[in-house]
Amino acid sequence: MPGRGSEFFTIPDSFWQRPEVTEILRTRDVGRLLVLVAQSARASQTQLATACGMTQPKINAIMRSAQKVQSLEVFERIADALEMPGPARLILGLAPRPAEPKSGQPPLIATAGNTAAGVTALASTGEDAVAAAAGEASADWLRLACEFDPESLDWLQAESLDIAQATNRLPLATFSAARRVRRDALQLAGRTRRPALLSDLYAISGQATALMASSAFDLNRWSESEDLARSAISYADLAGHSSLQAWTHGLAALLANWRREPDIALSHFRRGMQIAPHGAPRFRLRYIAARSYALLGDATSVAEVLADARNDEDHAQQHPDPLSTETGGEFAFGRARAEACAAAAWLDLGRGLEALRTAQSALAALTSEPTARRPQSQVNGVQIDMATAYLLSGELDGSAEALRPVLAQPPALRNVSLTGRLARTRTVLLSSAWTANAPAQQTADEIGEWLT
Repeated sequence: MPGRGSEFFTIPDSFWQRPEVTEILRTRDVGRLLVLVAQSARASQTQLATACGMTQPKINAIMRSAQKVQSLEVFERIADALEMPGPARLILGLAPRPAEPKSGQPPLIATAGNTAAGVTALASTGEDAVAAAAGEASADWLRLACEFDPESLDWLQAESLDIAQATNRLPLATFSAARRVRRDALQLAGRTRRPALLSDLYAISGQATALMASSAFDLNRWSESEDLARSAISYADLAGHSSLQAWTHGLAALLANWRREPDIALSHFRRGMQIAPHGAPRFRLRYIAARSYALLGDATSVAEVLADARNDEDHAQQHPDPLSTETGGEFAFGRARAEACAAAAWLDLGRGLEALRTAQSALAALTSEPTARRPQSQVNGVQIDMATAYLLSGELDGSAEALRPVLAQPPALRNVSLTGRLARTRTVLLSSAWTANAPAQQTADEIGEWLT
């Protein structure tokens, strides 16, 4: 098979003369046809999907007869992908492919290099040239009409939504799922010239890459996480998706904060604010920036940016953001995440009372959700910050109570974010304020074991 799938499998010419294939073509049983192709050419479903410009799940559904092909465009696409010969196409109810232009045929349009003799030849063979050009145009129309299956886009959007909303999925599973969506979206983007479809596919790629960046961070792959975040920004730019652009700049700022690079974080904050729509995208960026200013020890700027964030939040209902509200999940930013960001900023400034108040507010918002919907990593992170805030406020009992469920978490649910927070809690326990307190040192030892 010398076409798009040639690097994957070859269909022998004799395949199309088999009686059972003829019967399958007559009844237009494409699922059974693909099964026989897979057996005869030793092709996998992924190879068939790549050749046909579809997703593997769609090919799987067709082969299982769970989904029936009825669209002429899809019949044409599969026939082209399998390089079905003319007689087989006719049995299937399709027109044969236009013949290739004959070797040595003069060009339809004269160029600067054409001689008078060439133009004369064109005139004498005009009917053949016009017919060939019409055939080429017809083939182009068919390719453009069949190049993209809307169901593939629907599937990618649904898959992207599932990943974003699976808040308690393990980081490696999230990374792998997002990677598959990104790969499929980019493959489809390479097969279309339609600006609207390209925009949708780049937006899906941007969302998937952003989720990969977040998961890579949880997997302690900070350098790769930074690279993926930059790539997510680029896809959001290509898509012209202002909300996603703001979100990805916010992600890059978050990662920079964790690397203790507040100046880089603030650079992303400023660029994000230049394009962020009103509502959730703007107040999310401001809450992230609060921690950047806190890392710089600038308490005044922290207070100011938090006040501005609350003003943006007050107007959010007037400016609903589809990425935050419709996609939601990892892309949502509500009261719980806002207060968690504020708590982290106050902790960086050593302001225990403010940190405790905002962390308690964040925990109340998180635990108001049904248990199955609570993002466990966020809950654990807020409880750790509460524990640190209690210590800064001189309350060991409250700190121990907040830490108890976190220290009981199995290793599979531990990630870099929780590790960083617990390391800060342990640092406070080992400070001069608590070194003479035996229970405090016992808790520090327990945290040390957890971190190990």
